[in-house]
Amino acid sequence: MSPNPLSSVSRGRLAPALAQLALVVLLFFVARGAHFGRPRDAVLSRRRAFAEHARAVGLQYARGRAARHALGLYGTFALERLRERLRLAGGKGLGALAEAVSRRSGRPLGEVMRLLLEARPDPEPGRVPAGSPGVREEPRALAVAADLSTLREVATLLSEGGGSRERTKVPGQG
Repeated sequence: MSPNPLSSVSRGRLAPALAQLALVVLLFFVARGAHFGRPRDAVLSRRRAFAEHARAVGLQYARGRAARHALGLYGTFALERLRERLRLAGGKGLGALAEAVSRRSGRPLGEVMRLLLEARPDPEPGRVPAGSPGVREEPRALAVAADLSTLREVATLLSEGGGSRERTKVPGQG
């Protein structure tokens, strides 16, 4: 028996093993971090992050005066989402989609069909894009305003015709 525990460890040749154990414990605490208060669950902000991303992309389209392009992209998304939500096969035409959306939303068939046609990418190939040089500012502003109005109407139609109520839940998330 030794009066000093450290001399016992060194005589028993346990010093390297204890040093390694201390190093592992130290690395564990460094990796986990020290709590400086009561620990709380991390708040996931995925939805807010996506909303911020969507706003940033919208601002880029606004700076580039690309309302027609944004309408075409959102229209393609909306058409596919409506087909998915209304369980229409990809081979069904725009008329069948318009009828199903009209039945579901209660809007007149002609209005729904007009919105779906305007939401398709480049529905009028002869139309001068809003950002083209050499076009007077008034018609450009009117075209951008019309495209943005159509985009809002398509977004409303999407929420009425299948809505956000039908989102599928990801397993493991609340």
